[in-house]
Amino acid sequence: MSMGVSMMSDISSGSAAAVFCGAEPASQHLNLDCEGDATSFGAAVESETRKTQGLLDDLRVTIESLDARTEVLRTSIKTTRREALSLQKRIENLDARMNPEKGNLRELLAKRSEIEKHLGLYEQVKTFEDMIRRIADETEAEVATAVAGLSLTAVREFSAEISKRLAEWDYPSAASVRYDRNELDIIAGDQRRSAHGKGVRAVLHAAFTLALAQYCFDRELPHPGFVVLDSPLVTYRPPDQSIDADGEPPEGVVRAFYRDIQANFDGQIIVMENTDPLDPLGPDARDIRFTKHIDVGRYGFLPVVDGAETTDTLVIEG
Repeated sequence: MSMGVSMMSDISSGSAAAVFCGAEPASQHLNLDCEGDATSFGAAVESETRKTQGLLDDLRVTIESLDARTEVLRTSIKTTRREALSLQKRIENLDARMNPEKGNLRELLAKRSEIEKHLGLYEQVKTFEDMIRRIADETEAEVATAVAGLSLTAVREFSAEISKRLAEWDYPSAASVRYDRNELDIIAGDQRRSAHGKGVRAVLHAAFTLALAQYCFDRELPHPGFVVLDSPLVTYRPPDQSIDADGEPPEGVVRAFYRDIQANFDGQIIVMENTDPLDPLGPDARDIRFTKHIDVGRYGFLPVVDGAETTDTLVIEG
């Protein structure tokens, strides 16, 4: 009962509200008979104390677990930092080793770009080769069609027209010159026109052009009615004659050429030549000389535009 006596002493001597029931000092009274209340109150306190102690023990276990976890994390952080430092050093070492290779890398990239460019060119070449093959196939088909459309009689008559024209120009072996319908080219001296030098090629080309036009005129076949010959004689040399010091074509061929085209052609001929005719032309012919001087004769084939630079004007000198 010592606890009960002690509480009563606190109540009687205090001036504050009761600790357990909250009664004011005026409403408090001394009761010396505990009637067993002190024992029930003590049991309740002990029960709450045990609960609190259990919670405290659980809290201590949780704190210890957290402390252990914290220590593990601290250790992990230290380890991670050391590994990060080690990796940083390795990266720095790799950068130092790669620096000398950067120049080689640029060279390799430039080389790769060049190789890719060449590969592109190869692709273009392949494309062009395919185009050439297709064109060649189409040309062969066109040649076959053209050959089938040319009769032997037409070929013989056309060949005779070419030979006649060349004979008038004093071309050697003119009688043996013929047109081959399979080659679609003139055969002279058992060779195609394309196999001869540029002088012979020019003369044969002129003969072919004039003979074709006259062939059409005589048979009333479609034709524009005129031909244009560009430098048909200036490079021609007979087989037995070397190039002169002044480089002029043989006079006999020049005279025969201009005489023949004025007398034996029914259409119009425009001759662009770097040498003058040796004999006066007929009354129906016009001789226009290109002087490259604005005030003398005609400047060039195209007229000079007022205010334009003469060096930019396309001309054919004669």
